[in-house]
Amino acid sequence: MAKVEKVRGTFLVIPSDYSELRLICWHRNPDAAISEEDAFGLYEANWRYVSQERLTAAEGALIERLKNRYGNGVING
Repeated sequence: MAKVEKVRGTFLVIPSDYSELRLICWHRNPDAAISEEDAFGLYEANWRYVSQERLTAAEGALIERLKNRYGNGVING
């Protein structure tokens, strides 16, 4: 089950918990936690590779939250 953890005031995401995020983290260890802000940056930089049809409800909710928190409601992809 996908989850977000808060450590020292920073929300962390495990990329391997989200199928599309895992795919765009090809250059990182997908089991290593990253900050939500880094996750948003990865989604934004690689949005053209994200299959919106394959997003799970949990990953869609994560993207929506990240978009609202770090992207002022948009992903510039």
